[in-house]
Amino acid sequence: MKKSALVHVLVLGIFLCYSQAGYCSEQTPEQIVRDFYAWYLSQDGNDGEKIPERRAEIYNFVSKQTVDAVLSQINCKTLSYFTKLGVFGGIARVDVGTAVPAGAKLFVVPITFIHTNNDRVGALVVLHEEAGKLRITKVIDKYPFF
Repeated sequence: MKKSALVHVLVLGIFLCYSQAGYCSEQTPEQIVRDFYAWYLSQDGNDGEKIPERRAEIYNFVSKQTVDAVLSQINCKTLSYFTKLGVFGGIARVDVGTAVPAGAKLFVVPITFIHTNNDRVGALVVLHEEAGKLRITKVIDKYPFF
């Protein structure tokens, strides 16, 4: 009897979880940052028209205002806004820290780019809720702060 009641509670919990629009499918700030950098670093940026900043998929992660600002300043000698590096081919992985709430619907997520030669570069990713979805609004180099 107790086992049956436990199964019913679990099934009810799963049903309620999936029936609430977005309730359980909401991503954490950390997961959004992980997903963004997994996508961003997998893109081939050698062709100027195919750089990640010019692909429609970027709007799944980054606010339109931020993308527009980045595109207005982009040129071949500019460091990547999102990696703070000139060429991101040497990045082996991105370590994502724990999000820190910084206000209503605002989070700061520390990240570290770990290069193939084991060098590390840190940044802070700021996310803000836009149209009901968290989006990256700013990436700040950690160097001036540490």
